[in-house]
Amino acid sequence: MRALNINKMKKTKTGLHIDVKGKRIEVYTKKELEKLEQEAQTKLDLLIVFSLSILLLSIGVVIGMSI
Repeated sequence: MRALNINKMKKTKTGLHIDVKGKRIEVYTKKELEKLEQEAQTKLDLLIVFSLSILLLSIGVVIGMSI
């Protein structure tokens, strides 16, 4: 899924956001944009938690092997 860049979207007088993707035009409402941003933030948070877990596990294994 391509990341949404709200700053580059055009906004209509009715409050809709228009994103042009090649030959396709996608229209989003404010609620849809908020939902997509929330989903993207959740995915980022999960990635950070997973990465930190692997890092801490690796550090624990290295320390455990050195004792």
